Amino acid sequence: MAEEADPSTLDGLIATDDEYLVFCGVVGLGRQLADGCDDGNALVQRAAVAGICEPRLLRTPDAAQAAVDTCERVTASLAARPLDERRLPSVRTLRQALGYCWSVAVAADPERAMPRFLALTASPHPDVAWIVHDNRGKAHLVTLL
Repeated sequence: MAEEADPSTLDGLIATDDEYLVFCGVVGLGRQLADGCDDGNALVQRAAVAGICEPRLLRTPDAAQAAVDTCERVTASLAARPLDERRLPSVRTLRQALGYCWSVAVAADPERAMPRFLALTASPHPDVAWIVHDNRGKAHLVTLL
């Protein structure tokens, strides 16, 4: 389902009260983000990155790569938002998700993902700096750093 569904179908799945269908919708959004079909809604991006950065799903190199790609793309999208959006609750929720998801993605494939995570330290953007700082304290990364 996640590989074949169109965006409106995925939105419909997420709007249900069924846990499994919501999960399928979130995984589908993660796939779309990994494929470059970004949705500008911060909560949609948050759902996608959180869905794809589930540790139990990142057991293959391809899945880990998709997680890092998604984290990178969503982080870039966050940094590109206008400054007046930074305090919106939806954007803060997205930032908090990235404050966890990067550590999960890096832990899944440290050799390939760590350089991409460490590259974020060069960003002057305060939200990106917060994301890096928050992830550095997560158990997933503490042992790797």
